[in-house]
Amino acid sequence: MCSITVLTVLASSILCLTSATRRIGTPYLERQLYKNGFHRDLSTSVEWLVNPHNRGDINQCMILLLEKLPSGVYVDPFQLSSMLQFGGPKVLIDASVDIEKPAHLSPPHTLHVYTELKTVTDNDEGFSLAALVTLPIHLRYQPPTHETSVTHVDVVISNPRLFTNCSIKESVALLQAPCDHTNTSQCLWHEHHYLAEHDSVTCSVPVGNTSYLPLVVAVTLLVTGLGCVFIVYIVMTKQPQTKLKTS
Repeated sequence: MCSITVLTVLASSILCLTSATRRIGTPYLERQLYKNGFHRDLSTSVEWLVNPHNRGDINQCMILLLEKLPSGVYVDPFQLSSMLQFGGPKVLIDASVDIEKPAHLSPPHTLHVYTELKTVTDNDEGFSLAALVTLPIHLRYQPPTHETSVTHVDVVISNPRLFTNCSIKESVALLQAPCDHTNTSQCLWHEHHYLAEHDSVTCSVPVGNTSYLPLVVAVTLLVTGLGCVFIVYIVMTKQPQTKLKTS
């Protein structure tokens, strides 16, 4: 019993050491999708364990996530604007978004998502930072297919590029981009490589089937015709009843 306990503790220690080693000096990004249907929440969290000697460089450090949404996904600018008043995500969209168009008629678009990098722990062993942002996304209707075996298509959202406006570690590239979502000034952003369990998240979207078109059209016309005949019959057979007023 004692040997089993020792082995369990040792295995847990190895896993914790591996996890810590994996994250020291390099940010770790995790993405999750919440809700079902055509309206989802895309959550992005960043965890960063850095050297305590860099503590002075991280005052009011901001993160910029450069998101490239495919044509099958969009964000609603009006929704984001209303959410911002209640602490919602700070997002700058690179172009106008038509929320009515289907996927095959819509271009992909780029988002600048801003969030603050907050301190989680601060001790001699390391300086732990974290950021979390949740973005409401919407899936567009996909063009119908003629294959009866296809009922859904996958829409893949790739992981974003990660930038900071403070020099936490040596950056891999520099980017001149808006300082915040108001787009009133430009700043120099440091790009950083990060670790992630997956390179993307996937949404499954239902699609229509054109092989059912003749049946749908026939049933629609039949029901419409019967409804018209019924209405005409009711109008012709029901005579209005008038009451004579007697004095």
